[in-house]
Amino acid sequence: MDKTMYIIEEGQDIELLNESITDILLEEEEEEEEKYISRFVKGQSIIHNILPIHIMQIIFYYTLTLGEFNNNEETVLKIWDSKNNDRYSLEIVCTTWCSIIKASCRSLILSLNNLEANTFRITHYTYLKKLEIINNVNNDSDYSDFEESDDDEDNIDGNNSKDYGDDDIYYDYFDQHKNITYRRKKRVPNNNSDKLAKCLTTILKLSLPNLYTLNLSMSNLKERHIESIKGPLSTNRNITKLHLDSCPIGDQGIVFLADILESNRSIRQLDLQSCGSINGLEYLGRAISNNTTLEKLTWSYNQSHYTSVMCLSNGLRNEHSQMKSLILKGCDIEGWGALSLADTLAINKSLKELDLGSNQFGDTGAISLASKLNSHPSLSILDLSSNLISTEGLDKILQSIQSNKTLTNLNLSRNPLDLSIPLSNLTSSLEFNSTLISLNLSECDLNNSHFEQISIALKSNKKLKKLNLSKNNLSNIKPFITIIQSNKTLKSIYISKHKFKSNDLFILLNFIFKLKESITLDNGNIINIDTPSIIHQLEYIDLSLPHNPLTKNINLLTREFRKVNSATKIKI
Repeated sequence: MDKTMYIIEEGQDIELLNESITDILLEEEEEEEEKYISRFVKGQSIIHNILPIHIMQIIFYYTLTLGEFNNNEETVLKIWDSKNNDRYSLEIVCTTWCSIIKASCRSLILSLNNLEANTFRITHYTYLKKLEIINNVNNDSDYSDFEESDDDEDNIDGNNSKDYGDDDIYYDYFDQHKNITYRRKKRVPNNNSDKLAKCLTTILKLSLPNLYTLNLSMSNLKERHIESIKGPLSTNRNITKLHLDSCPIGDQGIVFLADILESNRSIRQLDLQSCGSINGLEYLGRAISNNTTLEKLTWSYNQSHYTSVMCLSNGLRNEHSQMKSLILKGCDIEGWGALSLADTLAINKSLKELDLGSNQFGDTGAISLASKLNSHPSLSILDLSSNLISTEGLDKILQSIQSNKTLTNLNLSRNPLDLSIPLSNLTSSLEFNSTLISLNLSECDLNNSHFEQISIALKSNKKLKKLNLSKNNLSNIKPFITIIQSNKTLKSIYISKHKFKSNDLFILLNFIFKLKESITLDNGNIINIDTPSIIHQLEYIDLSLPHNPLTKNINLLTREFRKVNSATKIKI
């Protein structure tokens, strides 16, 4: 639909449009008015005088939809949230057409104050899909005005020039050491979260058929608030994503949420990280055993005992479970918990992502998981970073992925090796695996020997695209040169905080850049570069050394490369 066509149909001459605006502006300037009229109001008046409302609505909608006129619900709209600076101008100038924005809005972010004013008006946002509410006042406390401030210079026994409001509550405090009386503000209970819960109860009862995401992260909701929204949320059939991370709802709040999951059949993603619960998985596990819709559970950074993990595992063993993503990062799960989860992998058939990073599995837990990896038909993402796993555990995991047919992303970072024990399956794991796309082995105390094993494996590996070896003990550039001469499927490699010498790094960069067939070092040695043998297709290379300044030669070489090559991004 062409906006120009519509203007012509109304008999408006587009060529005279700018002249008309200029004439009206001149008339406005000639009029002497005692009362100040803002430019916004003048602008709105000018627009009304020039264009009929329905034509302006079409142009206005055309602007909002970024030039797309169609009936496709997936039309990209400018997000109508607090980060959109255009929102304020449009609200003031285009009050007549603001309903268009509200009706077209897909994502809305409201502060608590705005929420109170718009609770019943939220139905105006007909196609609203995502609602985020920010409780931005005293989120960490049940009290407002927490700081008991002293008016150090204002002695109420003397002359006090400070004017206290009628709504403020103060009391007198006598300092015996200084023989002075201070006036302090009392701690007043903070009911912001109570107001939020009340508004939420109303919103959940309203007809908002397209609202599927409700984000209440860091809103300071507690167990009593979850109880208050339990009824309307249990019967809601639209919300599919519920975010309650960093809300201190504790175990009792989880009990209420478990009751909601028992009856709610629409929630597919539930984020409960850092919610202050210890035994919450026990209640969620029981609810999940009867729930067939929940697909993603985020439970990170909630301390979880073995018995709770067992309850969760039992819930996931339901043959009708649809759980696809389970995030249990930083839950202090130990070896026995890992054993329970490993047994679940042998039964559950739906999981695709399992994030167990920052726990305490140790080698025992890693070996348990490794033994069941190949029995799972769909697990594609596995994170075991920071789990106190040493050489024995890592070697078993690497051995299991040799024949694994589902894993695409494996994170084993921050698990230091015991160098007294050989890592015997490193080469074979990459040689024979045909599915792994991303492998993270950063901060594992790998040395040059391990780097060489990886370079040999990548000669035959045609699947791996991302390799992270950062923060290891790598000082030999030869394995890297082997990789760029023998592998053309790897797209990203990370070797930050390496231990390459400046001369070696200069040589390596020349091999990567392929700018010259020979280079002369500072000591007079000549290095020949067989450029036709360099077949790499790397798109991103991280060789950064944050605290070491680069030599002049490296800086000049890098600048020259960036002028002629924009396909490969390099960080040094």
